[in-house]
Amino acid sequence: MKRAVLLTAAALVFAAPFATAQSQRLETSAAAVAPLPVNRFSALWAHLGDPYAEELAARVLRDNPDILRMAARLDEARAVTAGAGGRLKPRVDAAVSASHGNDQIGVTDSESLVRGGFEARWELDLSGRLRAGVAAAQAGEARDEALYEDAAHAVLARMSEGLVTARMLASQARALEASLKAQDETITLLRSRQSAGLNEATRLELALSTRARTAARWSEIASRYSDALIGLERITGVPVAELEARLNSDDLTVPQDGWVTAVPLDRLRGNPALRAAFAQAQAADALAVEARAVRWPSLSLTAFLGVQDGSDGLRLAGNPIGSLAAALTAPLFNAGQLKSQETAAVARRDQAKAAYESAVRDALADASLAVNGFDRAQTLRDGYLAAQAHDAELERLAARRADSGLVSVIEVSEAQDRLAQAQLQVAEATGAGHLAYIALMRSQGPGGLQ
Repeated sequence: MKRAVLLTAAALVFAAPFATAQSQRLETSAAAVAPLPVNRFSALWAHLGDPYAEELAARVLRDNPDILRMAARLDEARAVTAGAGGRLKPRVDAAVSASHGNDQIGVTDSESLVRGGFEARWELDLSGRLRAGVAAAQAGEARDEALYEDAAHAVLARMSEGLVTARMLASQARALEASLKAQDETITLLRSRQSAGLNEATRLELALSTRARTAARWSEIASRYSDALIGLERITGVPVAELEARLNSDDLTVPQDGWVTAVPLDRLRGNPALRAAFAQAQAADALAVEARAVRWPSLSLTAFLGVQDGSDGLRLAGNPIGSLAAALTAPLFNAGQLKSQETAAVARRDQAKAAYESAVRDALADASLAVNGFDRAQTLRDGYLAAQAHDAELERLAARRADSGLVSVIEVSEAQDRLAQAQLQVAEATGAGHLAYIALMRSQGPGGLQ
């Protein structure tokens, strides 16, 4: 424990200078991209009926570092797109040049010449190379916009899964606590009877063994609940103590078949991961076009307007001076290199197209697996509910017979343990249904307001 505290303190010390130096720039980058609306992702947690989930989601969208990182990446992509578009327009620079030599006509001695003014350059995009670069940048921006949304969707899905897991474990813990209380009453009764001279040693040991197993199971559930809270703290940034105080620990609502049947299949088109893969394929296609266009000649125009001054021995035109020139350039001795670059770009385009097809198949498979998981959880829950009803009746009958002296109270303890196990299974199957529904929403993409 002491070592963990020291490591944590060291991490904070080493991280502090970076946080201080970069905080202003990080805030500026995050603010450049508008936060995504919370209600766009509400399908992930609406089935929980927990208002606190929406509050946590708003905080996640605003402060989660994984989402902020993708927002900064989108900001970068937008800047790249703006820069690529500028390549289609003329470029105007302030230019100053100075020379000293004897290369001027009619000059025998070295003379000095100084020029200054404005120089404009414009490349006529005859081959479409510049337009292809702009298209690639725009596709890259669309990809990063989709990845930004996908990152938010993934993080909020993990948050919703954490909320479901926490409530499921809380329900299981309550069932085990009730079982432990009943078992303690049984153990107290057995000890009283043993103190009264009745031979209850064997039954007492059986009851103690059952209680030890139940207590171990409760400890496991409590540890998993703590793990769930730590995971939620990582996602939301909310301290564990506050989460413990504010999380809804009520039993989960019963999943309904209509949840799944009401989801339209064409909603899959909105999956941001698919949109990102499609945009990446478009960007790769544009880059392949650009690589092909590089092999063609390019035509550029250059204009200059300014003034000049030189040595007395130079014959200079009067100020202001101006010129207009055109240049045609074509690759000559590097054709093999350019061809290799084009081949590589085409290969990357094929990879991107295959990746898009793979993403579509993955999304369809994830949706199918989620539906199967939901159906499986519903089937298990129905079976466990039936078993729980029988176990509850068994516990009632055992208690009645024990009160009548027909059976030992150890049978009551065993019936109580069976009932607790059935309640654990019902809670787990209920949670599995909610988790499968979240997985389905994750595979389909956000379906809230745009």
